[in-house]
Amino acid sequence: EKIGWRKDALHLLVFTTDDVPHIALDGKLGGLVQPHDGQCHLNEANEYTASNQMDYPSLALLGEKLAENNINLIFAVTKNHYVLYKSIRSKVELSVWDQPEDLNLFFTATCQDGVSYPGQRKCEGLKIGDTPLGQPSNPSSELR
Repeated sequence: EKIGWRKDALHLLVFTTDDVPHIALDGKLGGLVQPHDGQCHLNEANEYTASNQMDYPSLALLGEKLAENNINLIFAVTKNHYVLYKSIRSKVELSVWDQPEDLNLFFTATCQDGVSYPGQRKCEGLKIGDTPLGQPSNPSSELR
């Protein structure tokens, strides 16, 4: 809404930089312990106002917001940082936070080709519109 895009328009965001990417947990090094809340935080002058209040967004949050708002992202970066940004794009990986020690999870990823990959947590080479699926399971509970 701050940008003024129409809902049915093609939303294209070109991100230009000559620096390395910053993602969640990078801010903790500078004392920013509050996770990013996914909100815009632009003031009336279109300046970002939360840079000293919360951590950078995670890749998962960034991907969620891009998808939620139907935004196509293009990285326009300098040659010496190309590989770093290339590793960010088109990759989805399942993870578990705060997994209890006595719980053993097994993942099966179903990627854009429709094939299930037991034991795999990630899909790469994704394009806009691809919908990868992930299915965690607990093998020890299946044996009972």
